Amino acid sequence: MASVISKEGEGVGFRGPPPRKLHRVPVRIWENIHSHRPGIVLVLVAVVILSQVTYSNFLTATNISAILTQNAPDGIIAVGMTFVIITAGFDLSVGSSYALAAVVYPTLSQSQWIWVAVLAAIGAAMIGGVINAVAIVKFRVSPFIATLGTMNVILGLAMMYSHSEPVTGQGAGFQWLGTGHVLGVPVPVWILAIVFVVGGAVLRFTVYGRNIYAIGGNEQASHLAGIRVGLTRGAAYIMVAGLAGLGGVITASMLGSGEANIGTNTALKTITMVVIGGTALSGGEGAMWRTLVGVLIIGGLTNLFNSLSVNSNWVDVATGGILIVAVAMEQLSGRDPFKAFRRAKV
Repeated sequence: MASVISKEGEGVGFRGPPPRKLHRVPVRIWENIHSHRPGIVLVLVAVVILSQVTYSNFLTATNISAILTQNAPDGIIAVGMTFVIITAGFDLSVGSSYALAAVVYPTLSQSQWIWVAVLAAIGAAMIGGVINAVAIVKFRVSPFIATLGTMNVILGLAMMYSHSEPVTGQGAGFQWLGTGHVLGVPVPVWILAIVFVVGGAVLRFTVYGRNIYAIGGNEQASHLAGIRVGLTRGAAYIMVAGLAGLGGVITASMLGSGEANIGTNTALKTITMVVIGGTALSGGEGAMWRTLVGVLIIGGLTNLFNSLSVNSNWVDVATGGILIVAVAMEQLSGRDPFKAFRRAKV
């Protein structure tokens, strides 16, 4: 159907559909994947089929449990990153918060009750979130500069705290969070499931979740609507830092020790999980189930690479490449960042 052209420009007229261009085909495929809710699930199905054909043990219960367990820390952080990205921000400092918790937890486990050590480690990680919140909300520093600076501040603290050496945990129950089982299911998988369910419920059914979408869709309109934009956005950064701390605690529990340099690729990996799931970096659009699909896609590909004894550096190459392609396709497709805010947020 022809459409009316605005008087701005060359006057009023009618315009039919634009001609098809060959170079737009990959972009159209990307638009179809993201404009239809089952689309990203089909990508996951393709990854599963490819992995099963290449590696026959991929769909065994043992391997699926291993995938979920190994990706639980990153998946937990991705839940918090979803909130941040929907507000049109992102957090590069999560790897440092993750590392700080990973060295605080084993250190305190040597002299404190385990749960005291867990809470203290998560609290230490949230320092980075508070710094980000103040810098971004109060002083209007861009998320890139604020979180980049915080990344180095928290990493420096983690290095000094651990004296740049591995810290071994002690005490009864230290490794339970990373290696224990409940009803035959690894504890990290239980924690991942709980965090996703709670995060999804908050995003979908609460006023805070609706405000997150509103801020990402149109910050000025959110101000006019009476939404406390600064408080809402700041809370998202503190939340993702706390979840990064929880991820660091689980990782230290898995390994039996923590190091300050373990979070090098955490930000890249978690942002990729969120973006490939369909949450727009431009803000206002996303859903927790989509992030879960992104976690499974990245986790499945990583497991396949490891199973085939592919050099681990190629995993980083693939993750970075996926992120670049996903963002590039989003930009080329000209997706409306406010589309999901104007319709149902699922």
